[in-house]
Amino acid sequence: MSVEPKSNLQSSQGFLQDLKKLGYQRNLSEESYCNFNQPLTQDILLWLASQFPRDDKFDFIVKNTYKDIENIQETEKIELFGTTCRFLSEQTKEKIDPVGVFKADISAVRELSKVTRYLLKSMDISTLQEEHADFHFDGAAEMRSLITDITGKSVEIFTLLDSERDLQEECLKALNRPLNVQLVENLIKTEIETAKEEMETVENERNNVSETEKILDASIERKTSELQRIQQRLAAVRKIRPAYMDDLERIEAELRECQEQYVSKFRSLLFFKNQMEERERNEKEIMNERLNIARRLADRFNEQEYLELADKFDNEEKAERDENLESEKFSNGRNSKAPYTIGSMTGEGINDSDSLDVDSDLSIDENDLSSDDTSDMASELERQIKKGPPSIRPKSGKLPEDDF
Repeated sequence: MSVEPKSNLQSSQGFLQDLKKLGYQRNLSEESYCNFNQPLTQDILLWLASQFPRDDKFDFIVKNTYKDIENIQETEKIELFGTTCRFLSEQTKEKIDPVGVFKADISAVRELSKVTRYLLKSMDISTLQEEHADFHFDGAAEMRSLITDITGKSVEIFTLLDSERDLQEECLKALNRPLNVQLVENLIKTEIETAKEEMETVENERNNVSETEKILDASIERKTSELQRIQQRLAAVRKIRPAYMDDLERIEAELRECQEQYVSKFRSLLFFKNQMEERERNEKEIMNERLNIARRLADRFNEQEYLELADKFDNEEKAERDENLESEKFSNGRNSKAPYTIGSMTGEGINDSDSLDVDSDLSIDENDLSSDDTSDMASELERQIKKGPPSIRPKSGKLPEDDF
């Protein structure tokens, strides 16, 4: 099923290319014959007929019978197509179907392609274009007219030479045949009788012209009277106003008002809807901007608190280190400046080991206290770092200008 449209398109393309080679002036598309296109077919048919030398009979039919070719009736159009196709068949010696041409579709392309191929074969345009593809000349119109004249003359010579073979045999038979006078007389008498009969018929028709004119005048008057009567009846019918026309006009007016109200409300609804969407979008953008600004401020405040906490931790650690150094210096100085004693400085019942135990306990407690404070501060700092920046909201609604 898909092969046939492809072949139809190829045949249409080949036909249009042949028309361009023959010098057809109109620009045609490849889809010109996809549908019914009878005006274009009529124009191409008459143009192809004009490429051949036409006799007086064909010119008389085309020019006098069809004075307004573009506005002819259907019967006249059928007769024009048939006459032109018969003329082209006589010139090309090929059978051209008038019905296929009248269809004005791909079948018309197939029939008219026979004429274009015949003209191209006689003119030998394809070979000439291949040999002189880059040759340009000024007298293209004159050369085209000369080519058409040569083609017409060659067609005439071809037809005469083709008919000479049959006529030569008939001439030889007529010359060799003995002349029969009686037969010639009978033929002449029959021709005279036929001529007389034709003259009598023409004379009778000429005499009956007046009667036919009267009959036609009577029929014309009858038709005109019928036309006037029908026109009067039409005018009377138009003047009559139906009973429901008032209600119909009122309902039409109400319907028109309802339509206007509906259109105005619909437009207003669309406008307000667009305004709401735009406002929501703007509010969302403003909210996002405020959140970004608050996030930046929180990050900044968080960083400041972290730095302050780190400075505080460093200061406390330094102070604790200084205190430890002071205490060590004090203890070392006391031990070095103690006087030399003889015997025991303790009271009765107290050993030196007991006094040493007390001193060692005090020193251990001091060391434990300093290590506990240091570990507590370190754990607090680690908790602050792990906790991350808290969400700090500015107290006032106004934001610093440098954040924008």
